[in-house]
Amino acid sequence: MSAEIGQRIRHWRRLKGLTIEQLSEAAELDPKYLGAVETGRRANPSYLVLRKIACGLGVDIAILLSVPGQNEK
Repeated sequence: MSAEIGQRIRHWRRLKGLTIEQLSEAAELDPKYLGAVETGRRANPSYLVLRKIACGLGVDIAILLSVPGQNEK
């Protein structure tokens, strides 16, 4: 499941035109950690981490946790 969440994070990051560095700064996370979350190398990121990423992306956390294709606007 973490790989799927990572794919959604990457999708939304690219859709918003952000680099990993820009998102990591907005989310107050280490860029290497964020990259590991995106690629699924960092399994099961915490709710707090996902909330920070969602905030940095300007999306609701439910979008990151939902089935792809749902809630995408």
